[in-house]
Amino acid sequence: MSATLRELVGAGFGIDLLVSPEEDVELSWAHASDLEDPTPFTEAGQLLLTTGRQFAEDWGPAQYEAFVARLARARVAAVGFGTEVFRAGTPAELVTACEGVGLPLVEVSYGTPFIAIGRWVADRQQAAARARLEWALSAQAAISSAAIGAGGLADAVERAARLLRAKVSILDRDLVPIVRPRGGTGTLPQPVAQQARRVLRGRRRASLQLEDDGTVLVMHTLGRGERLRGVLVAERDTIFDEAERSALTTLIALAEVSLVHMEDVRESVQALLAELFVLLRDGRMDIVRSAIAGLPAGLPERRFHVVAFDAGDTDDALQSSLAQQAADPAHRTFHVQHGDRILFLVDVRRWAAVRSQIEAGRTRAGFSEEVGWAALDAGVLQAVRSLEAAPPGTVRTFRDVLRTSVSGLLAASSVREVAQARLAPVVERTDGRRLLADAAIWLARNAQWDPAAREIGVHRHTLKARMQELGGLLDMDLQRFPARAELWTMLDALGVVAGVQTSRDRDGVETSDRNVR
Repeated sequence: MSATLRELVGAGFGIDLLVSPEEDVELSWAHASDLEDPTPFTEAGQLLLTTGRQFAEDWGPAQYEAFVARLARARVAAVGFGTEVFRAGTPAELVTACEGVGLPLVEVSYGTPFIAIGRWVADRQQAAARARLEWALSAQAAISSAAIGAGGLADAVERAARLLRAKVSILDRDLVPIVRPRGGTGTLPQPVAQQARRVLRGRRRASLQLEDDGTVLVMHTLGRGERLRGVLVAERDTIFDEAERSALTTLIALAEVSLVHMEDVRESVQALLAELFVLLRDGRMDIVRSAIAGLPAGLPERRFHVVAFDAGDTDDALQSSLAQQAADPAHRTFHVQHGDRILFLVDVRRWAAVRSQIEAGRTRAGFSEEVGWAALDAGVLQAVRSLEAAPPGTVRTFRDVLRTSVSGLLAASSVREVAQARLAPVVERTDGRRLLADAAIWLARNAQWDPAAREIGVHRHTLKARMQELGGLLDMDLQRFPARAELWTMLDALGVVAGVQTSRDRDGVETSDRNVR
């Protein structure tokens, strides 16, 4: 502990307390001066020692009051008057002036040199600094030790909170709590949250200490300026000293390393989930369920809804909350980024809660109808089309879209763009246009082989071989209705259907080829 006035009085120096402070005061230093105005050479918290040589014979109460007022404005901690050097005893006017402003005053006997008082204060300060340094090293070691244990970052935060006697939280860049304080929510007060968001959007490292209504709050961003990963917040009712801030710095460094690792893991998991999503679309459920067992991810059981968000236009906090839920297998939600869309497959038993959460978030989203695994592609298509029809800040269901216009849905420019990209491997082949035209005729004949083969002018086995080849090129099982429906939608969006319907002979098919862009 640093030097205090009451400890100095009791240290055996022959010092008497004439004007007592309401509470004990800390002494940062002891400075001797007999200037009429010593304040240019003092600092806040110092003990000013004087022999009173500056007090002229004609000084009255006004001069003493002015002298003491200057010291009080300079935030001098206390005054020590050395007696028997220039005058016997402490001037009564000085005592009265100090009492008037509440400035502590001590009387120093003639036998006590000022330098001894200065050395005592310095020794106490040095001992206090050494003790705080030892505490800081011990705290840093304890926090680091907790971080490498089984509890990881959460244990490190809890250890730091106990040592600092503070609430400590770590939030990601969307201000969603990663580690919450024990007994707290980890949610920032609204004004602080707004400031944190501004700092994070500014893409620069920042460390802030705020005081509001008796609460001291330290906030420090985590990560490099160009890629901030979150923020650490420590809250209590007193200022953090240098040793305590050094302990926080250790926790900040550990948190940054942990967040980098967590983000790397999350990115790796997302890449793996994207691969598993391909297998899901192929109907290989057993492989996916086996692979996902060891991952922080969930999967619906049999029936689910697909939710689509635009990756560049989604409320960050909502998306992070849903992603955290999806990382818990118990939520039975699959989360994947699919192109420029973010998809969530939500089990029907969780659907009501998730839907309410999304609608309350006032973000743009698209919902599919309830589907099963055999209709996964159809569910994805429904969710994406619903998203495209949703105005900013609203959600749309596929049923809403169907009520508007089915033909408008199929003719949307986004559908044509998807179809062009999806059918590109076929169109680029020399016989690709013929394959697509044959597929349009076959589907228009309700996928019946003989009527379609007669119209095209080939044997039905030849037509079967062509459709099998087309399915292989597109990675689609054209024996399944959802795949046929998807192919028909793409052919219609590119104008192939309209082309084959205007002509039923081979010349008509050649004409329809020109409709494929």
